[in-house]
Amino acid sequence: MGHEPAMVIGSGDVVVVHTRDVSDNQITPKVRAMIAHLSQGYRLSAEDAYVLTSLCVDLKISEIVDAGQYIVSALLPLAVFR
Repeated sequence: MGHEPAMVIGSGDVVVVHTRDVSDNQITPKVRAMIAHLSQGYRLSAEDAYVLTSLCVDLKISEIVDAGQYIVSALLPLAVFR
């Protein structure tokens, strides 16, 4: 599958970054997109956003579409900011 841009979605109590490609070289940019989103959207330093992502973001396969096609999500509960 080709390179697909990360989609960042704020939906209620979580921030979600997701992609349809689950290869290692495609998940890493999605985690970086989460770090960038936290840095810009929540005014965190890059280092703080990295630590928060490392500690609090869950990667999961959120949907399986046809054989071999997955949607991977990186979820960050917004409760960590309360």
